Amino acid sequence: MGPLFRAFVAALALPLLLAACGDKEPEQRKAFIELLDQRVVTPAGVRLPKLNDEEKAKLGETYNAQFDIISNFHDSLNTTFAAIPKVMNNAALRKLDDLPASRKALEETRDVLRSAGAAMDTAEQKAIGARAALKQPEDLKTVYDKAFDKMITTPVAAARKLFGSGNAVIGDGLQLIDYLEANKDRVTFSGGALQARDPGARGEVNALLGKLNADSQKLAGDVQALNRIGRGQ
Repeated sequence: MGPLFRAFVAALALPLLLAACGDKEPEQRKAFIELLDQRVVTPAGVRLPKLNDEEKAKLGETYNAQFDIISNFHDSLNTTFAAIPKVMNNAALRKLDDLPASRKALEETRDVLRSAGAAMDTAEQKAIGARAALKQPEDLKTVYDKAFDKMITTPVAAARKLFGSGNAVIGDGLQLIDYLEANKDRVTFSGGALQARDPGARGEVNALLGKLNADSQKLAGDVQALNRIGRGQ
């Protein structure tokens, strides 16, 4: 082998060696897998860590972007859901004689729930689309999918049930209000209770109240289910 040929081979090998020495992907992927497993998948509850600058540097640009798919979903949903507890509390049907004055609060709550549900659907589809576009090695994909399901898929499914039962309760309340306004001569309030003046009205009122109570119980159960998911129970 002549000196020129050896120099040519050395020149070819040098960039390859430099590239290999500068390739941080394996250690960045390892750090990302450990982060997802130890701080997202394993801990109880739906809690997403906030990464500091040092942690972000360990992940690198590619894996920070993949983490952001999940964290951006949570940031958008936290903002969207912030107003729900207050409006739900304002619309709570605590006493029957409050019903006539509750229409506006019920309608406002229905609008908030619809808006929150639409925002959740949009955020979920955006996250699903972003995940589908990823090209992940199998060792990362396995733990990433677990994190995605825990932080997005499972709580979204539970929240969707809660929105459905919440809207059902609101619809029941509005239906009862409409009935009472249309039948003032047949149904009155007495001591915080409804008094029907004929058997037909009594049956209609009982049917409306029965549906409201049943849907309210389902809503309470869906709230508890979502809370359990949030706590990791």
